[in-house]
Amino acid sequence: MSKVLRPLLAAVLLASCASSSFASRSIAPPTLDREAVQRHQDDRHMAMVMWFAPQFFEMSAVGKADPVATRTMMARLEGYAIFGILDVRLDTATATVVPDDRDRMRDSARLKFGDHAPLTPVREEDQPDDVRTMVRFMKPVIGGMLGQVGDAMEFVVFKDADEHGKSQMNVHAHTRAALDFDNDSFTWNLPSVSLLPARVDPSTGDTFPGDFDYSPFTGHKLEPRK
Repeated sequence: MSKVLRPLLAAVLLASCASSSFASRSIAPPTLDREAVQRHQDDRHMAMVMWFAPQFFEMSAVGKADPVATRTMMARLEGYAIFGILDVRLDTATATVVPDDRDRMRDSARLKFGDHAPLTPVREEDQPDDVRTMVRFMKPVIGGMLGQVGDAMEFVVFKDADEHGKSQMNVHAHTRAALDFDNDSFTWNLPSVSLLPARVDPSTGDTFPGDFDYSPFTGHKLEPRK
């Protein structure tokens, strides 16, 4: 399993620090792994969410893991959404990270889709063995990559299966998902932007991510790229 997870986690963490890329005046869409990470930060505080979507595992495993094993893992994670959440105070005087109370973070976490009632986290003892094993593996990996910040991360698992047993938190889904904990809220407008067809300014040829309606440079209405 580590051969599948480690490349993904490294890509997600690097993407969280990367800046948007530009080609001429065109704006490149975010990558799938970049969309998985959201954070709110100022000089004294940081809250962050890492969404460990099975599709990101699948992407990272291409050419690096047995396809059958990867499909098996994907099937076993179906119907569950895994997140890493953290809320820390940054003490610049002592260069330390002061984490929020883990129990309060975990107990306050809610996952909501559209207007449906929010979901509460699944207790560790009630999680399927494969999901619980995945989370237990990720904890030390994240801690090793992020140091104090990683050690402060708490993992929450939601059972997000629809009536067909499929995950609602899916990069291909058409929904608005929100994860709230403590006083922080993070949202995803699905499907993932990186999967949408690019749009183009017909007057300049500049291209933009699929969720843009107008060019920020000319104000022109964008059209689907042919």
